[in-house]
Amino acid sequence: MDNNNIPIGYKQTKLGIIPEDWKLKRLGELGGFSKGKGITKAQLVENGFYAIRYGELYTKHNILIKEFFSFINADTAKSSIQIKNNDILFAGSGETLNEIGKCATYIGSDIVYAGGDIIILSPNRDIDSLYLSFSLNSDIVLRQRRKLGQGHSVVHIYPSGLETLPIPLPPLPEQKAIAKILSTWDKAINNYQLLIDKYKLKKKALMQQLLKPKEDWKEVKLGALCSRIGDGIHSTPKYDNYGEYYFINGNNLNNGEIIIDKKTKRVSKYEFNKHKREINNNVTILLSINGTIGNLAFYNDENIILGKSAAYINVNSEVKKLYLFYELKSERIRNYFQNELTGSTIKNLSLKSIRNTPIYLPKISVQTKIANILSSADKEISILEQQLSAVKEQKKGLMQVLLTGKKRVLVN
Repeated sequence: MDNNNIPIGYKQTKLGIIPEDWKLKRLGELGGFSKGKGITKAQLVENGFYAIRYGELYTKHNILIKEFFSFINADTAKSSIQIKNNDILFAGSGETLNEIGKCATYIGSDIVYAGGDIIILSPNRDIDSLYLSFSLNSDIVLRQRRKLGQGHSVVHIYPSGLETLPIPLPPLPEQKAIAKILSTWDKAINNYQLLIDKYKLKKKALMQQLLKPKEDWKEVKLGALCSRIGDGIHSTPKYDNYGEYYFINGNNLNNGEIIIDKKTKRVSKYEFNKHKREINNNVTILLSINGTIGNLAFYNDENIILGKSAAYINVNSEVKKLYLFYELKSERIRNYFQNELTGSTIKNLSLKSIRNTPIYLPKISVQTKIANILSSADKEISILEQQLSAVKEQKKGLMQVLLTGKKRVLVN
């Protein structure tokens, strides 16, 4: 890069431009590495000493280890490795390049043990471990970390590779200040998530209360309420990267919406006309019936053709479609679907079972009232999820500027 484009007070490094008073250090210079040991699934107990298994580092923990999900007895603890306050734990194995090397720091005084395939970094005294955990999980370091992965079906990372990771390192007071700012955003994210969980529990209780059959409700089979129930095509269509129609399967259905993203396959109009089904935005509910069972979505004039793992349910006009949507989401119907599944490796829900689904039906005015209450609950949750997404994006932007020094933090 032309030195004329480097701002005053900054310098060029192989990771990009950073402040002149920051250092670019290899991770191996910032502390010492060790490894966890043992702790198989068979060794876990319901209560005992706290333990962390490598898979929990990319499924349960994020930046900071706040709680524990595994426990071992005293005999297992004798042959395991105890971690210390400020240690950073890395997942040494994973199924994807993003999972391996995912890490979180432990700031606490409880006795905790690290299982096998966990790499432990004990930072030097002049390193803030929480800052380092944020930096190691940032996009700038993630790109470097991905290059260290070895293997295919299971990917591994080793201390010898982690030691080489380049880390932008500000002076210790600035490390602490950056970590404090980003921790504040993490707390906000956690609070939003707790609120969303609370609202989801409230909605679940509402569904159980409102959808519990009453004496004057009729029990009918779903097929009697529909003009047609069918599934998608059982063959593979001819894909077209520039086609205007999307090939949708059951895994594209989620909480009332059809999920279309960059990975969704496309097909041409010719292929659509060849395989189209009788679906209509006024009446159709889509249901996943293969692999992932029971996910639902409304059809709203999207340009789609259906695969065999999605069924379409065309509801008669005398039935409130939104009410039926919530009835199909109820725990009672979920249990019915589970009992009707066939297949060993991959589970399937047959069209016959769908048609025979027992539906409890109140009069239309009650259907409307129930649907409106549950829809309002969904909207509350959706607003909170949008706010949570916005806060996550704000934190991501902060990490990009704070962990590279593009935005400096004033330190008293």
